[in-house]
Amino acid sequence: MYALVRFLNSFDQKEYVVPVHNIKGFHPVNKDDFNKTKVYTTLWIDEDPDITGSYTCRILLLADSEEELHKQRSNKRLPRPVINASDIEHEEELIDLDLQQPAANSTLTAKEAHKKLKQSQAASKSAAYESILSQHASSALEKNKAARESQSSSKRHEITGHNQKKLKKYTWQEPYEKALRERNELRQTVAAMNERLDSMDCKLSMIVEMLQGGNVWQPRETLTSKSASQLRGTLASESAPPPKKAQQTQQSPADFPETERREVQAEKSHPAPTATSLASSDSKATDVPFTEIGGGKYHVKNGLVIGSQQAEKILGHKKPSLVVKDMAQAIWGREGLAERSYGGKLAPKDYKNPTAVVRKQLSPDKVALIIDTVTHWGSCKGVPVKETVDNLSTILSQKIQDIRRNKKKEN
Repeated sequence: MYALVRFLNSFDQKEYVVPVHNIKGFHPVNKDDFNKTKVYTTLWIDEDPDITGSYTCRILLLADSEEELHKQRSNKRLPRPVINASDIEHEEELIDLDLQQPAANSTLTAKEAHKKLKQSQAASKSAAYESILSQHASSALEKNKAARESQSSSKRHEITGHNQKKLKKYTWQEPYEKALRERNELRQTVAAMNERLDSMDCKLSMIVEMLQGGNVWQPRETLTSKSASQLRGTLASESAPPPKKAQQTQQSPADFPETERREVQAEKSHPAPTATSLASSDSKATDVPFTEIGGGKYHVKNGLVIGSQQAEKILGHKKPSLVVKDMAQAIWGREGLAERSYGGKLAPKDYKNPTAVVRKQLSPDKVALIIDTVTHWGSCKGVPVKETVDNLSTILSQKIQDIRRNKKKEN
């Protein structure tokens, strides 16, 4: 059986055909078994899921089939009785109460179940926490007990270890430091003696040259503040060897002393130009410092002679530090600077190095010549050189380190 209904306060106020079994609480016996003024609740199923649901309506016609219902609708005019709004609202309130009551009961049941679940979870958590705390407490008690038992024994071990360290310090540290100091003192003494021997070798070489009467050869790094006339006077005061013996020394370098022979070999293996002293024939030029003396030579001061090209390069620099470095190389040469240090002492980093060697000290007389040269350069250029002179040790040390690094790269 089918019913023609009109929905109230819903849709578009048109008539729709719905099955009778979709009307809630409506079970007609025949076609006339319905109340035209009563409001019913009908389930409407639509293609749109959002519209599908229960709505209030009133019944206009009943028929056994949809065709019969459409036929009755077209043959006669449908009665539409007046329905008061209060009746509709009352019916809707009743319907809403009927719909909300089971939902409220289900919500209440769900809340109670959720509350019971939370209570059970809290109880299980508290029980788990209590078991964990009890385990930690028992473990901490055991650890504290073991620590108290081992505390006394550890104190005894600490005292014993401290005493052993003190004993070791007194047994080996002090003797080692004493031996280290003695070794450094011996090295400094040996370096000073080597410096004196080098100075004596230079003087002996100059004496041999004067006896020969000419410039046979000039050893590297030969500098002296004495003039040739002073050396002749010293030689005359001492019993000079006969001239024949002097001529014999001119025959071959093998007849020279061992020290001189080593210097000749070094000169042959390293032919770089270095400073030399003026011969006796040039003694007049020693009175005029920083002058050309001819023959491609330049007199610096106190008998020190360098090449004219070297002097031109040194005095042509624009920085006083470069004058200091090139003048040092002209005096000692690369090999000589590599084997020397400014103060003739061990560097602080080598104090505890047992294999460190004390290098020769740069001669103060030669360092004074460098100061005179840079001062002369400053007066010619009109450049102040006081700061350079104050930092002379640093500049020379840098030059020595640069030469050593270059030699390592070459090797």
